[in-house]
Amino acid sequence: MLGCNYASADVDAEQILYVGGGKFHPLGLAMEHPEKHVVIADPVNNVVTVADTEKFMKQRYAAVHKAMDADTWGVIYCTKIGQGRWERAQEIVEANDSAYLISMDEVTPDRLRNFGLDAYVNTGCPRITTDDGPQFNAPMLTPGEYEIAVGEKPLDSLEFDTFHGTW
Repeated sequence: MLGCNYASADVDAEQILYVGGGKFHPLGLAMEHPEKHVVIADPVNNVVTVADTEKFMKQRYAAVHKAMDADTWGVIYCTKIGQGRWERAQEIVEANDSAYLISMDEVTPDRLRNFGLDAYVNTGCPRITTDDGPQFNAPMLTPGEYEIAVGEKPLDSLEFDTFHGTW
């Protein structure tokens, strides 16, 4: 598969083996093709697991619930080529007086630790939220999850954020 394009999984098979690091792409694949069993062979961490969409969604619901109490927000715009959603970042900051725009090329827990904000919205590649989200000291949400946390959308509208950046 290439990026968030899961067309390569449109095959006559019950199981798919994903070889690569991280969980974002195999989870997206499993969400888009719930009828298929997705096995993750991660050569970076030397582990084999199964894409567990139920566990993943529970983690995302927990992050959204925690962020519902946030008073201050950091809206992250990633400056890596093809990784930013500038318009979306601007919309959030303009609509929320307690939101601050943070622009950076590499989004890591260490780089955000000293900001001291209650929650963050990642408008860049959602892989950061999916794979690294639990490592951040405050909830890290996707734009769609942010809309739920601030009451713009109902909780049952939570879905996997696929990203189609501009190159």
